[in-house]
Amino acid sequence: MQNNKAKIFVFEKKPSFAELWDVCLYNFLYDASKYVREVEQLLIKLGLSKNAKFIDISAGTGFMSMELSEKGYKFDFMDATDDEIAVFSKKAKEKNLQIKCKKNSVVRYS
Repeated sequence: MQNNKAKIFVFEKKPSFAELWDVCLYNFLYDASKYVREVEQLLIKLGLSKNAKFIDISAGTGFMSMELSEKGYKFDFMDATDDEIAVFSKKAKEKNLQIKCKKNSVVRYS
């Protein structure tokens, strides 16, 4: 039986798109811990260990790659949007992770 209770989220101020997106990722779209386990199993199957270095060029709020970083995987993080980087930085600080998301440029080809 499905639980039909509505979830309520309270923000201190009007949330940015990135803050809303982060809530959706973790509460509506994915079972984050299950998803991270599956990605980690895939990395192991592919022979990619925690000694490998990964780059997340669209890190956003850090979904998945931040959790893998907590497990000891090494990442460089980049994103093109300031609000995503702000949420990423806040979450990294709250988790006491010494990681940063760098701003990258978006290149468009026509």
